[in-house]
Amino acid sequence: MSRTLVILALLGGAADCGLFGSNTTGGSCAPACNGDKTGCPMLGSDLTALGALHTAKPLAQQILNATPRWMAAFEGLKITRSGKPSPDPDVVDVLGTQTKVYVSGWVFKYCAGMNDVAFGAGPQTSSAQQGCNDINCDAMTDTSEPAVDSDAAIAAAFPNDPPTTLYNVEFLPPAAHANQRFWSITQRPSGPTIKIDADTGAIVP
Repeated sequence: MSRTLVILALLGGAADCGLFGSNTTGGSCAPACNGDKTGCPMLGSDLTALGALHTAKPLAQQILNATPRWMAAFEGLKITRSGKPSPDPDVVDVLGTQTKVYVSGWVFKYCAGMNDVAFGAGPQTSSAQQGCNDINCDAMTDTSEPAVDSDAAIAAAFPNDPPTTLYNVEFLPPAAHANQRFWSITQRPSGPTIKIDADTGAIVP
C-alpha cells in the first residue's frame, strides 16, 4: 500500500475529514457522532503541525469527553516554508466560472475509547468531524509526537528553496515503517521527496 493510501486510511480521507476543498465557515467545534464536519475556528488556520496538534488536544478532550490519544499521523497539503498552510486558494474552472478552492491544511486525528475526531487545520476555517463506534483506540500503541516541527523539517529537507515554495508533508505511524520516525516532504507540485528524522532533524537516506 502506498504512503498516501496508508495515511488516508488512517485519517479517513482528507476530503471527508479535513477541510480540504471545504468552504466551512464559523461553527462551534461540536461535531455530532458520525455526522458532517463542522467549523472549528478555535483551532486556528495558521499553525505548524505541532502547533495544530497541541491546540486541538483540549478540543478533542471536550468532543470525546475523555483523555484523547493522537493517532500518530499527519497529512499536510500545500504547506509553506514556515511550516504552515498556505493562505492562498487554488482557482479552478467550474462550468466556466472561476472558483476559489482552499486545499491547504493539516489533517490528523485523536481518539478515545471507540470514538475519534478528525481535525482539518487550515484556511478558510478549520474543521472537526467525529466518528463513533468505529475504532478501538485502547488497542493502539502510544506514539510520542515528533520532536522536530514542520517548519524545521522543511528547512532541513530543502534549505535552499525560494521562500514561495510549497510542499506536501506527511508523518506516518512508525509501525508502518519498521519503527522509523520521519517526516516525508515533497516539493509541490511534483518535485523530489526528502525524509527527515522526526526527532533529530537529520536527513534519512
